[in-house]
Amino acid sequence: MTDRVTQRQQEFLDFIREFEERHGKSPTFREIAIGMGVSSKGSVSAMVNMLASMGLLDKANGSSRGTKGRTLFRGQVKGA
Repeated sequence: MTDRVTQRQQEFLDFIREFEERHGKSPTFREIAIGMGVSSKGSVSAMVNMLASMGLLDKANGSSRGTKGRTLFRGQVKGA
């Protein structure tokens, strides 16, 4: 896992965390796309996969929800 995330990655993490806090569940890829102003669920999928590979969140495989349970936030934007 890396301790550096880009500004955009941090924005995705913040959106997912805030969604979970408000709704008590993880957002779907569609909800993330709408909330982040992204036109493609494929772009959301790529970002979620990247963040999961960095160890910053747990991906929900085979679920309608994009992430599983509570998101793990370990990364902080450096120098932003």
